[in-house]
Amino acid sequence: LLLGYFGFQNLGDELLWRTFLKEAQELRPDIRWKLLNRDTSISGIDVPHVETVSRSDFFETLETLANSKAIVVPGGSVLQSATSSKSLIYYLFYIFLGKILGARVLLPGQGLGPWESGLNASSSSENRNFFYPSGILVILTRIVLDFSDYLSVRDSIAADTLKALPPPPLIAPITADLVFLNAKPSNLGFSKVNEKRTIGVILRASVPGSEKIAEQFCLWEKKNAQMYSLIPIAFQPQEDEIIWNSNSGGVAPIKMFEKTQDVFRELSCLDVLVSMRFHGCVLATILGIPWIGLSNDPKTSGFAKDINWKFLINPLQFEIDIFFEMLQEQFQNYSFLVDGLTLAYEEKHKKARADINSCLKKISENN
Repeated sequence: LLLGYFGFQNLGDELLWRTFLKEAQELRPDIRWKLLNRDTSISGIDVPHVETVSRSDFFETLETLANSKAIVVPGGSVLQSATSSKSLIYYLFYIFLGKILGARVLLPGQGLGPWESGLNASSSSENRNFFYPSGILVILTRIVLDFSDYLSVRDSIAADTLKALPPPPLIAPITADLVFLNAKPSNLGFSKVNEKRTIGVILRASVPGSEKIAEQFCLWEKKNAQMYSLIPIAFQPQEDEIIWNSNSGGVAPIKMFEKTQDVFRELSCLDVLVSMRFHGCVLATILGIPWIGLSNDPKTSGFAKDINWKFLINPLQFEIDIFFEMLQEQFQNYSFLVDGLTLAYEEKHKKARADINSCLKKISENN
């Protein structure tokens, strides 16, 4: 059973399960998979031989758990409480229940945390208090990780988060985000010499300061329309769209993706991607497209640290001049940066494949 935030039109999460399942079916065609989804329909599915279980049908979910030999959380950041404690409780409940019913718990490529304020790895150890409601959830998460049959983390930030959990220290191998399992598409062109340069921008309405950033981008695009083309991109309907609705004058229509697999082809037209979404940065790395991360999210900063990428801006400190300086630096060193991203992708791709191979070995052949 695949467990995660699936069926909510979040492109990053949809990529995770589809990518994992495609790789898993190639490595282990003997395993039958079920997906815990928002509903029982999957639009535009390109992965055959998978059944869906509706999250809203509690009894069907229980029956599926009882018959499952393994529960797999295919990467992502479901084990965190900063976004929603209720969501963390939901996933912990089903993982606990599945374990009690005899399923193996497999947790490859996890992006652990962040937790609510005061419980993160960045907090001093003497200031961490795990014995109040939100702290209890961290303790329960630690217990889940302890009895898991396979655990790996996707970056150094997640590894630090793991070490900062209630003692004794827990260590897991650092692998890669599972979206890196995707093969790099061939026949993609990057530099567009003597042409208008195309800048993709992914903003999120829930991130403080995003409305001001959208306004600055629109004004900048109008002033530089002869040299640059700005393309708003949405990885999730509403959340990534609404910020442009009141600031869309003069910029191109928002680019959406009818099918998850279309994202590689659609993004390949970009020269640079500016992204508030972690998986936007991952996809740009796969495609060899220089990117600028607009985030104070540890997911993006951890990934940037791991691949030695310096182009990050805190949204609360965003100024269009800072962005433009970074953009110019990227174009001045374009080939060098593309080569660096290519090497980073190749390393992450190998780690992700080795991770899944090790993970699937925990499911015996007679399962």
